[in-house]
Formats: sequence, C-alpha cells, structure tokens
Amino acid sequence: MGFKAGDLHPYANTFGNFRSAAAVGKVLDQASGDVTGDGIPDKILLTGTRTENSPFVQNITLTIRDGGSGREQVIQLPEPSGYNPRVLLADFTGSGYKDILVQIDSGGSGAITYDDVYHYQNGKFRHLFNSEQLSERLKYNVDFLPGYKLRVTALNTRQTYTIDISGRGKEYLDQIYKPDGSLIKPVQGFVDPISGLYPVDPDGDGQYSLMAFQGVSGLYHADRYGYMVSIWTWNGSGWAMQDQWFAINGM
Repeated sequence: MGFKAGDLHPYANTFGNFRSAAAVGKVLDQASGDVTGDGIPDKILLTGTRTENSPFVQNITLTIRDGGSGREQVIQLPEPSGYNPRVLLADFTGSGYKDILVQIDSGGSGAITYDDVYHYQNGKFRHLFNSEQLSERLKYNVDFLPGYKLRVTALNTRQTYTIDISGRGKEYLDQIYKPDGSLIKPVQGFVDPISGLYPVDPDGDGQYSLMAFQGVSGLYHADRYGYMVSIWTWNGSGWAMQDQWFAINGM
C-alpha cells in the first residue's frame, strides 16, 4: 500500500509569502539544519499564540529562515492549533539534505497527533506528508471472538492479528463472555487515528522512514490492548508501507 504526495492535503505543493516570523507570534520551537540543499544551515521556527493560563496554542505557523539569503518563508499549517508543537529535521527522501517534520498534539483522549512533512524541491517547499490523511487510509476492524480472543483486521492489507485475552480477569471478561466462553453479544473494539509518529532509519543508510502508532482499544479508550504499528518509506513518488504489526501490552 502507498500514497502519493499529490494525494495529500490541499496545502500540498504550496508555500507562503516571505514575511517576518515576529508577525506570526512567539517562537514555540526551533531547529537548525540545511533544508534547502545549498549546504548552508537554515533556521526553522514554529511560532504561535499561547492561550492565557493554558498550554493550548493557536495560529501555529512554520517559518524557514534561509541561511544564505536571510529571507523568511512562512507556511500555514493544515492544523494550526494544539499542544506541544515541535519541529524535527531528517532526510526522508534520500535527497542528502533535511526535510521538516512538524508535530502537534491534539490533546484529546486518543492522544492523536497532527504530523506534517515538508520537502524543498525546485525552489519551493512541497507538503509531502499529512498524518490525518494517512489515518483515513489505515482502517481496522477489532472483534472480540469466542474463546477469549481479540482479532484486529487491517483493511488495507487484509492481514489479521489475533491475541489471547483470557488473562484480563473474570470481572472484565464477564462483561463480554458467558461462562462457556461464548459471546454474550457481538462486541467490537476500535483503533485510533495516528497517535505517535517517529523518524526511524532501519537500514542505517541516512534516509529516514516514518513509524506510525495507532492505539488499539477494546470496550473504551483506557481499555488499551496495544498499538498497530506501520513503517512508511518515501519511494520517489509516494509513501510505501514497509512493515505492519500489532504490538501488544503485556499481561
């Protein structure tokens, strides 16, 4: 399974006008590195407006200050509000220079994150990745099965992952099962949208992939069984899934 950058958010392949970072709020996070491919370190800033007496931030904006010319380029983010905004630099395309990963926590019960990757090419920044759109493509069915089993089916690959849940305890299992291990009624769990995205370099070649985590829950959010984990690598025209597995919590 894969998808192309052109299939992403309507902000893809666009870039903002040059203007001062001071005009778009206070600096929330920053990083330094060559993101334009000219060998000169650039400064990358996240700016925004903090809410009084709250960690919630609005009007979050990405600004790139060119290390050679000193000019500033401003990019409006698809999701410009949330918590703990941060920026990371890594080469996701194999270009030999850094790409920009912006991450913002939603603050909701599912710990969902807003993640976007920008890559500089032919004089402009392309919007290469958006986690919300990837989440729309990563759908699952979660079913409780007779005999104290839980099965997760990845609809994109049709792969199934089945675990034994008999160790959950009698009080919990009695909500779902009859004494003989059959279901009282059909019960489904659910998988959250992406709630964690991390740069990884599994091949050690300097080109990073994206490891996405999606929480798997049973009866309610706190009833967490583990995470669906997938690794996505840029292949030159889109993101291809390299691996997918169900990482479970111990009992």
